[in-house]
Amino acid sequence: MSESKKIKTMLDHLKAKASEKDVDRINQRLGTMRKGTLRKRWGEVLLLWGLARDKNAPWFSKATAIAGLLYVIIPFDVIPDVIPFLGLTDDVAAVAMAVATLGIVLNKYKKSRQEVKSH
Repeated sequence: MSESKKIKTMLDHLKAKASEKDVDRINQRLGTMRKGTLRKRWGEVLLLWGLARDKNAPWFSKATAIAGLLYVIIPFDVIPDVIPFLGLTDDVAAVAMAVATLGIVLNKYKKSRQEVKSH
């Protein structure tokens, strides 16, 4: 096997392992975050969560969704979550950035989910 194939195989394995750990971590904490200003964007949070777990989603899309969700669940943010009224604004911004970055992909994902539900 050539060196470039070995590196690619290693990177693919690393991506799969990292995303599995991150998805497990998000799964454990996400439900506790439906509060404050995040409640208004909870539909987007759940859409990102679905995309992050979708086996058919492109890696970049999954990684972007996971990054946005990890920011939400990790308590050490730019603005600490415990500060009343302001604590979750940076979390909302992280969700908004992930949604904006994935706009077209999320719209397709949302449409595909609706089609599955209607069948």
